[in-house]
Amino acid sequence: MQARAIAQLAIVFVAAALLPATAQTTDLHLGVATCASTTCHGAAKPASAGNILGNEYVTWSRHDPHAGGWATLKSERSRAMARRLGIGAA
Repeated sequence: MQARAIAQLAIVFVAAALLPATAQTTDLHLGVATCASTTCHGAAKPASAGNILGNEYVTWSRHDPHAGGWATLKSERSRAMARRLGIGAA
């Protein structure tokens, strides 16, 4: 069973690799600003009802270390790591 799942996953990866690199998508990333309003995910306090709290952006920006990921990548330590690994600047 596990071997079959691995084989299916391999097929998906191969198929994705064979797709034309020029394929265009209509999806457009607009950044967090589009969802950080108080009417979406930027409320100061969680909603009292429903499955969506509505304060996800505030929680992420204040409490999740990943919110500062870009600043970390721009640090001198990260630039030095990138140089050592030969991958260029982030």
